[in-house]
Amino acid sequence: MRKNPMQRPQKSVRGRAVLAGAQAALIGLFAGEAFAGEAPTALRGKSIVARWQDERTTKDVDTGDIRYSDLDSMITAYVSDKGRVFSSYSRVASRSRARGRRVASLETKEVSDLDNAKLIWQFSDDTLLLNIPLKSGLRRVTVTFGVNFDSCTISVVNAHLAGTEHPKVLSLKSGVERELLDVKVTNADCSIRDGNVFQ
Repeated sequence: MRKNPMQRPQKSVRGRAVLAGAQAALIGLFAGEAFAGEAPTALRGKSIVARWQDERTTKDVDTGDIRYSDLDSMITAYVSDKGRVFSSYSRVASRSRARGRRVASLETKEVSDLDNAKLIWQFSDDTLLLNIPLKSGLRRVTVTFGVNFDSCTISVVNAHLAGTEHPKVLSLKSGVERELLDVKVTNADCSIRDGNVFQ
């Protein structure tokens, strides 16, 4: 029988990462417009690459089936000279990283200021906030920049709606709605690159 992921040994942390796997109530986490705030001049013409891994415990909302899975996520964004954000959000799910069994993958590519954008970006001082709507709730990725915007750290929070106990997500493989009972964010990493990473 597989142990609860909360009992898993701690994993090493790469780089200057900030780890945050807390599930917070969706209070003060405003999704807002698809793009808000003006991109800092020092960040324009640069790309951001952020990665992290989730160790998740989820429950099928219909059957009550409990599953343990791992999810590798990567966000790549380019801030143009005009301040537009071009981004890609990819996820690869597996039942067990130890077995290396890949279950499903999904990638979202879009431009931030389009009306149908699913990745919601907000600039605020020295931070870039990415709000990702879930089936119920919100995933917020906070990118905090160093001096001169030449380095960055990230934190990830999965927030549930007020009046609910857990966020809800859709299975990448089956599309089944599942409650996100527990998530541990590990191996978070963030880097800044000059130029357009998509070229």
